[in-house]
Amino acid sequence: MIFDFFKQSRMYFLIVTILGLLFFVISMFFSDYVILMDEWAIYVVSEYLVSDTLTIVMKIVTNLGGVLAFASFLFVLFLVISNRKVGFLMSINLFIAYIFSVLFKNVFRRERPLEMLVDKPFDFSFPSGHTICSIVFYGFLIYVVSKLVKNVNIRRLINFFLVIIIVLVPFSRVYLGVHFLTDVLAGVILGIVCLLSFINYVKIKKLL
Repeated sequence: MIFDFFKQSRMYFLIVTILGLLFFVISMFFSDYVILMDEWAIYVVSEYLVSDTLTIVMKIVTNLGGVLAFASFLFVLFLVISNRKVGFLMSINLFIAYIFSVLFKNVFRRERPLEMLVDKPFDFSFPSGHTICSIVFYGFLIYVVSKLVKNVNIRRLINFFLVIIIVLVPFSRVYLGVHFLTDVLAGVILGIVCLLSFINYVKIKKLL
């Protein structure tokens, strides 16, 4: 029953509430500490990390957190996994994460950084939608692989690759200048909360 889900997941919903208040404080008041941290991250990236080669790599990596990459992964899953429920669950999971991302962006309406290495996205900056969706999508895929892939070596290899994507996509958003560091950190936290909540729901309902 849905009541059981809310009862067993109350910790996650409490976390979401706390995050909402935290995001409000950050976005509305932007303490000197937060601004200083964002400026420090921009300085470190621009002064010590930016190179032509790495920029090309990061442009490729950041696309792994976009719609085309998610659609491609889902298409492959439908082809190679006989359990059609997996693709459906991942689609629902991703859609929920996207809605959360859009909701928070339009509540806080934070403008993007001024200098970018790619074209300016059309939406707002806080939190990072690529980060939220990547953690939710690839994180749930790790859960699926761990449940369905029996070969230990193959499972570890796939999950290692997925973890690398989860780490690099948020980094690419800061590197390319489309997000502040705090946008990405907020995306990481919100993404983890969404992921754990959905996995918990799947376990309760025994959907996999």
